[in-house]
Amino acid sequence: MLIHPENIVKKFWDTIVIFLTIFSGIEIPMRIALGYKLEGSMLYLDWATTAIFGIDIILNFITGIQLKEGIESRSKVITKDYLTSWFVIDFLATVPLDFFVSSVLSISPSTLRILRTLRLARTLRLARLAKLMKHWQNSSIFNPSVMRLIFFLFWIILLAHWVSCGWIILDGVDKTTMIGNESSQLEVPLDNAIIQLSAMYWTITTLTTVGYGDISPNTQNIAQMIYTMIIMLLGVGVYGYIIGNVSSLLANMDVAKAAFMKRMENITAFMKYKALPKPLQDRIVGYYDHLWEQGMGSDERTILQELPPSLRTDVALFLNKEILEKVPIFKGASAECIRSLVNSLKPVIFTPGDYVIRKGEKGDNMFFISSGSVDVVSEDGKTIYTTLIDGNFFGELSLLLEQPRIASIRATGFTHLYTLDKKPFERVLLQYPDLKQQIDIIVEQRLKELEPNK
Repeated sequence: MLIHPENIVKKFWDTIVIFLTIFSGIEIPMRIALGYKLEGSMLYLDWATTAIFGIDIILNFITGIQLKEGIESRSKVITKDYLTSWFVIDFLATVPLDFFVSSVLSISPSTLRILRTLRLARTLRLARLAKLMKHWQNSSIFNPSVMRLIFFLFWIILLAHWVSCGWIILDGVDKTTMIGNESSQLEVPLDNAIIQLSAMYWTITTLTTVGYGDISPNTQNIAQMIYTMIIMLLGVGVYGYIIGNVSSLLANMDVAKAAFMKRMENITAFMKYKALPKPLQDRIVGYYDHLWEQGMGSDERTILQELPPSLRTDVALFLNKEILEKVPIFKGASAECIRSLVNSLKPVIFTPGDYVIRKGEKGDNMFFISSGSVDVVSEDGKTIYTTLIDGNFFGELSLLLEQPRIASIRATGFTHLYTLDKKPFERVLLQYPDLKQQIDIIVEQRLKELEPNK
C-alpha cells in the first residue's frame, strides 16, 4: 500500500505531527529546566505524542517521495531514502529512553535529569518544520515578505524560550521568595510560571541588548557569566539580523519577486472572478510556482522571444542540439539544418497528470523531452506500458505521415517538452533537399512497416 504525499488525510496527519513537534520543542526544555513531573492530561498527551511519532515512522516507509519529475513509488527507494535521512532523528525522538532506563536501573534524580535531555531529540524534528516553512514562504497564496517575517519571529521566540530554560538550569532565577512580616518571614517556592517568566524576561532584555541589570549573573558562578556573555554576543547578531531583514522587507528590494507576486495577484483575481474550480486553480498556481522554483518566473518562450535572433538561435541550439541528434530522422543533417530546426522548436510545459497526446486523435507534430518524464498508457489511463525520460521523443509518425496517434502519453510530473510542428518542419525540408530525400526514404519504410497492420 502506497500513500500519496499529497493525500489530504496525509496532509492532515502531517499537520498534527507538526503541532506536536512544536509543542515538544516548547515543553521538553521547560520540563528539563524546571524538573516537574508529568501528571494527568499532560502525561496522556506525552504518551499520545510518542505513539503518533511512532506511527509516523511507519507511515514514512510507505509514503511516496515527491520529486520534480513525479512521485517515487518504489518501496526499496523509499526505504533507503528514509533510512539515510530522517529515520535516526525520528527514532530518537520517539523512543522514551529515559523511561526505559529509569524503569530497569535504580538511578539518582540528578542522573535521571541528565537522561531526560535525550528527549531533546524530539526538537530535531523542527528541521522538517523549517523545510515546510520555506515551502509556505515560496507559495504564491501569501505575501512572501510577510511570511518570512512571521517565520523569523517564530524562530526568535522559540530560541528565546530555549535560552531562558538554559538560564533556569544554571540557577539564574531565584526560585524562592520571602513572605510574611519582618518577625516571621517564610521562604516559599515560586510558581513554575513565575520562574519561566522571569527567565524569559532576562533572555529578552539580554538578546535585545537592553539588559536592565535587575536580573544578572552571579559573579561567583562562572557558568552563568560565560552563558551570559555568549547570549550577549548572540543578541548583537540577532539585533543586526533583525534590523537588516526588516529594512530589506520594507524596502521590497526583490524586484523580480515583487513583479512575480504582482502577476500572481492578477492571476488570482482572474480565477476568483471567473469562479474557476478549486482543483483547476491549484493546478494553475502549481504551474507558476514551478516556474518560479526553476528560476524563470515566466515561461521559456517569453524569455527567448525577448532575445535577438542570433542569441535566440544560440540558446536554442545549446538546449536542443543533443535532443535532435538522437532522433533517427535527423541523423546526418548538416549543422545549418540543425540550426534551422532548433528555431522551429517551441517549448511547452505539462503539469502532473496532463495528457500530452491521446490515442486516436489527429496530430501534426512530434515532441522531445527536455526534462521530466512521461508514461505511455492505455486509453483508459490505468495501464502503464513504458516510461520515457529526458532525451526521448515521440509522435514522429504523426509528423511524417499525418497518422492518428497510436498511443496515449501522460506527464508524470512537471515535464518540459519541445514540440516540432509540421509547417515549420516542411519549410526546413524545402531549404535542405538532402534532408527531404532522407525523410522520404524513412517515410516509405514506415509505410511498409504499417502495411501489414492495416
